[in-house]
Amino acid sequence: MAYEKRFGDPYVWVTWVTGLLAGDKHCMWAAWFRANFTYTKLPDANGDNLSQWKSEHGDGVRQRVEELTKLGWTVYVEGQNKLTIKGKSGIKLAGQADIVAVRNNEALVEDIKTGREKDSDWWQVLIYMLFLPAAHDALKEHPARTDTTPRLEGNVHYTKHAPRPLLASLASPENLNRVVGMIRMVGGPAPAATPSYGECRFCDIADCKSRETEEKAITETEAF
Repeated sequence: MAYEKRFGDPYVWVTWVTGLLAGDKHCMWAAWFRANFTYTKLPDANGDNLSQWKSEHGDGVRQRVEELTKLGWTVYVEGQNKLTIKGKSGIKLAGQADIVAVRNNEALVEDIKTGREKDSDWWQVLIYMLFLPAAHDALKEHPARTDTTPRLEGNVHYTKHAPRPLLASLASPENLNRVVGMIRMVGGPAPAATPSYGECRFCDIADCKSRETEEKAITETEAF
């Protein structure tokens, strides 16, 4: 087991904060640790499932790119959409949208999801909507640009469920403040760990001393 301080300022990957924003996760310490340290990860017990997910996800991205291209969109895929942006606090935010597409006076950012619907997916796309316009060349010069923000819409594109669209109006100052507040907390002083078996069993931080390894026993009562 080993970990070491990251060189330079905290580094926050988008998906480390989306679960916290959605209320699906509550252990701020885990996100803080990832932002501030490189570390030994626990072995992935779902290696075969991960390989299958990568294959299904790749198929979903290619299919969606083909659909958008036929409809006249200019499409940018995965690595072309890498986001790394540094705030005045020094914290770096990084992520990678699956798809950015532009067509005439329209712009679209999408993420392809192969599993069940989650609110964290919505927040992931919203974060791209908030920050990609400042970092993506195709959006900086987009014809729909108004003042400093292009009218960019989003979409969580599920391969097994109906899509979940995000209107441009959701990239509001209020939602920006929510996201920025969370990024600052994750990149700030160390919070206390809040371990629970439900979260810990999916956490890959090997050096966590607070990990809950067993589900709490059932307590019996005669009250009912």
